[in-house]
Amino acid sequence: MASLSHVIAGFNHPTLTPLTDVVNFRSLTILQRELNANASSVHSDRGTGTHGHLILACRPAVFAATLPFGVDFLVPTNPGPPPATVAMPQATRTIALAEHKYNSEQFNLYCFVDNAIRQQIIKAVPETYIKALEDPILGYSNCSALNIMTHLWDNYGTIDADELQQNSVALNSPTWNPSTPIESLFARIQTHAEFALAGGAAIPDRMLAQAAYSNVEATGLFSTYCDVWRAKPIMERTWANFKVYFTIAYKDQHRLTTSSAGFHAAHIASVKHDTTAETLEFIKSELLAMKLDIAASHKLAGQSPPPINRQQKFYCHTHGTSSNKDHTSATCNRKGPNHQDGATMRNKMGGSTKEWKPRA
Repeated sequence: MASLSHVIAGFNHPTLTPLTDVVNFRSLTILQRELNANASSVHSDRGTGTHGHLILACRPAVFAATLPFGVDFLVPTNPGPPPATVAMPQATRTIALAEHKYNSEQFNLYCFVDNAIRQQIIKAVPETYIKALEDPILGYSNCSALNIMTHLWDNYGTIDADELQQNSVALNSPTWNPSTPIESLFARIQTHAEFALAGGAAIPDRMLAQAAYSNVEATGLFSTYCDVWRAKPIMERTWANFKVYFTIAYKDQHRLTTSSAGFHAAHIASVKHDTTAETLEFIKSELLAMKLDIAASHKLAGQSPPPINRQQKFYCHTHGTSSNKDHTSATCNRKGPNHQDGATMRNKMGGSTKEWKPRA
């Protein structure tokens, strides 16, 4: 016999992500996905037998879309007390009692799962957002989990024009760090696409590809691959094709850089600077960018990569490259006209390209 604690213990998310800041489309999406995973994790023979109790978390139209045509999920009902079997033949009595036991267990499990995910919602969502559903005597016990989620989606899950505009700006803002897997870029683009679709403003396929391309191009590490991509017929520059093509490009660059430059991981770990973790991560990203550039240029020229320079380099907009960690664009004490404090090795902002050496 299942119990409430047994059901919750088997959930993929025993504790839901709390909605502590604001209840909106994005936070409700996270909540909904966790509830879906929990409800699906408890097996049911009904429907296709593969969706568990997902019906308890999903709105009817959404759940119906998960079922094949002609397949229904018949919600279990309370079979009531055991049937009177005194006058029944033994074989009939055995069958009747077995059926009643099975139906009772199915109904109880259904109720257990609904109760469990309802309690999870109540704990995760600030009461202000669901207070209207509370009964003065029964509290929330007369509300199903689906009742509460429907209330939240109807009242707080609407996407307005300002949110769609913000989503569009974020979509087209190059933010991908090439030291992370390119799949992280794909996931971010897909999240923006799903948000826009939910807001009734679906983003065309080629615009998704273009937004992702802008991220890749902005790194400056895949110039040759970008040239080939731009040369493709416009009908081939789809989002699906982009993911296939630049996954290969990323892996190719990664293999080349790993074999020729080794990413200097051990060296970077051994460098001891009086700096913050954030700055160190930035320096590591800068080094990775330089190594990929060098490796790519030698690959195109058919040359072997040059010996690795183990000396750390730093950049100043006015004076150029040096090995002085205290001399950067931001820390320079002899800044020239139009000096840019934000200039780096990767983005020189029109600054000096010289190798700076202190006077003897």
